[in-house]
Formats: sequence, structure tokens, C-alpha cells
Amino acid sequence: MLNYEELKQLAKKYFTEASEEQIEILLGDLTRELEIMTHAKIRELVDFERRKKITGQ
Repeated sequence: MLNYEELKQLAKKYFTEASEEQIEILLGDLTRELEIMTHAKIRELVDFERRKKITGQ
């Protein structure tokens, strides 16, 4: 898992012309997207386990 500074350096590598403010905005957007995807995946796995338990598999 990348920490914030590693993610920031990676963003700077691929978006070299970006200002510090643009990098921070990009990182904020990425953080929100990661949170949304993580929550969706957790819900998916929980639903799968519940269905598995109900059907006895």
C-alpha cells in the first residue's frame, strides 16, 4: 500500500507540469475514489459471504 508521500511523488512523476495545488487536488480526488471503491468491495464481499451462509455452501 502506498503512503501519502509515495502517492504524491508518483503523481508528480506523471503530472510534471502540475503545481503543488493541482497535485493536492488530484490526491484528494484519488483518496475519495479509493474510499468509494474500498467500501463497495467490502459490501460486495459481505453480501457474498451472507449469501454463501444462507445457501449453506
